[in-house]
Amino acid sequence: MRAWLPIALLTAPALFAADLPPGFRITPGYEEVPSYHQYVQFDTRTIEDLGTGGRLQGKKLEGRVWVMNIQPAGSKKAGEAQMADHEASLKSDGWTIIRDHGELEAKKRAGATTVWYQSFPNSSIVTILAEAPPPRVLALTPPKSTPETLADTGDYPYATPFPGGSLQRTEHASHSLEVKPKNANQPLIFHVAETKWYAIPKDVSPYEFVTAYDRALEKSGWSIERDGIGSDGIVWAHYAKNGRDLWLFTRSQGGQQSINVIDVGADSAADMLKQELAASGHVSLYGIYFDTDSATPKPESETTLQHVLQVLTGDPSLRLEVQGHTDDSGAPEHNARLSGDRAASVKDWLIAHGIASSRLTSKGYGATKPVADNHTPEGRAKNRRVDLARI
Repeated sequence: MRAWLPIALLTAPALFAADLPPGFRITPGYEEVPSYHQYVQFDTRTIEDLGTGGRLQGKKLEGRVWVMNIQPAGSKKAGEAQMADHEASLKSDGWTIIRDHGELEAKKRAGATTVWYQSFPNSSIVTILAEAPPPRVLALTPPKSTPETLADTGDYPYATPFPGGSLQRTEHASHSLEVKPKNANQPLIFHVAETKWYAIPKDVSPYEFVTAYDRALEKSGWSIERDGIGSDGIVWAHYAKNGRDLWLFTRSQGGQQSINVIDVGADSAADMLKQELAASGHVSLYGIYFDTDSATPKPESETTLQHVLQVLTGDPSLRLEVQGHTDDSGAPEHNARLSGDRAASVKDWLIAHGIASSRLTSKGYGATKPVADNHTPEGRAKNRRVDLARI
């Protein structure tokens, strides 16, 4: 079973609250060490409860959390003796004892609230959770089918800050972000040039932050690719609907929030493809995704494929070679075959969507034509690509 104390200290800001948990009083003959008192208004814990047949089973809880250091007043009682005192006090106050071997766990109804208690015989630390819904709920608007107008002085229309947040600045500085999507073996590397920075309430725990964004993003049509709760909270999400291909990364820590949006599938992408093909006769595509050792484009590739289709449909005279490329991490024969199969699958998709087969060829080049250093993760990510070349 997960211990509560380390989680409380590592993932929740230490915010003092003078009040005690509802329905709880300090055991007679004991006193709290005020300097240790910690309170978080929304966090999570897992505790064992009596399930079907009276068997203990883990139960995830959400709500207000107190972590307190409660010591015997004027005596030096051992751990087991302290636990016995706490258990007797809890029982006299109407708590139901769930477990009293190895650790002391109890629950109680305090008005309309269910309150949970846990302590350990070798520690003076008591953790209490009062069940409650999130105190702040985030609501997001789904992205539109066409790119929105953005301004340095405003928010992303579909990625607003945590409730109570205010925009501090829009920072224009290029850097890379890496995410490993769920069900994928290889990371994606994104290059971003803009970050929006916000001041958000300092009492937001990493758990509250991540929970709010996970729930709001999923409700507005995004898929959560990665999230993390530690000393900070992070969320990676992907939107691949209505002809859009958006990736969002947001992070909170110490009353600060950053938001990055990568618009892989902006409507201007088709025009950019067309212009680059006209200027150089060649273009690299980084919006077509494959699982490791798979030649079938993932559903998230739909937006980029539609852009290529738009370019070919708009210029009936255009003929293209679809080229597949890999990094150098596999055997040359395997890389050649895999890259060829991927190029062929893209060609077949375009033919299936109305492009004459006489206008397309495909070829796999394996790792023979790198565009970046294969000794770095960023370089390998750039080398794994599909290119288009004018015939």
